Amino acid sequence: MKLLIITAILLTACTITGKTTLETPHEAHFNYTLTFCGNEKCVNDLKQQISGAHTEIKCALYNPDEEILALIEEKSKSITAEAVVDDNSKTNSLTANKRKTSGIMHNKFCVFDSRTIWSGSFNARKSKSLDNVITINSTTLAANYLSEFEELKGNKSLKTAATKIMLNTTLVENYFCPEDNCIEMLRKKLSEANSSILFATYSFTHQAIANELIIKKSEGVTVEGVIEMTGNSQLTTLQDNGINAVKDENKETMHNKFFIIDEKIVITGSFNPTRNADKRNDENILVIHNEEVAERYIKEFNRLTETFSV
Repeated sequence: MKLLIITAILLTACTITGKTTLETPHEAHFNYTLTFCGNEKCVNDLKQQISGAHTEIKCALYNPDEEILALIEEKSKSITAEAVVDDNSKTNSLTANKRKTSGIMHNKFCVFDSRTIWSGSFNARKSKSLDNVITINSTTLAANYLSEFEELKGNKSLKTAATKIMLNTTLVENYFCPEDNCIEMLRKKLSEANSSILFATYSFTHQAIANELIIKKSEGVTVEGVIEMTGNSQLTTLQDNGINAVKDENKETMHNKFFIIDEKIVITGSFNPTRNADKRNDENILVIHNEEVAERYIKEFNRLTETFSV
């Protein structure tokens, strides 16, 4: 879908306070672009977003290329532009703030001009890894990410205020870990599946999520998945319980972290279903209720798995 600049029509005011909003904010449009990586397209697209920003850039990036941070630093000479990186990052960029946390600052998101969110599984560096990135125009969603950016920068953690946002007729949910209890949110979403669950995850070690998939399989829901990292993973447990889950066989690293529920809901972001991601790391998740978006993720899932039986 062509990326458009939207004029936001806010029907319900939303203030980021750390408290849950009682009403769901609305905007008039759901405009997005979706990219599945595997070459340098994603990093080049990010460079273009940085170069094209007019007023503000706020990025939280795990293990980014120095070239990306250098571009942000260059933009800081003319507009507000800065980044948050993990405390273990060796960068010397003047615009990179190091986040201290018990785990890692594992986010991969940017906000441009207070309205455009760039987010997904892709680490901002030259790579052939198999990833996904979605860009959404929404001032309300951007406000969530900007609030999270300031928390990361200030080494704080607060619950997300507006976890549910209506963009035209599309419901978009937004969560940040560890403060928003992401594993429980994911488990609950999976428990509501009626017909199918497809997943592609880099790492999958959390027993509660494996248990939920096993329950759904026993209820007649189709469950299929692909996992990259098999050390300490739930792969064998899933297979032993009749689930079509396999080790990734693509020659490039399968770095996605997405679930597709009932061919109409996509859960994506930086979050692997692991205990560290839930309790220790800084992560972000988008839950997108849109059949068109789901169809495109299903097509990518089929492409990822077409060389072996799932």
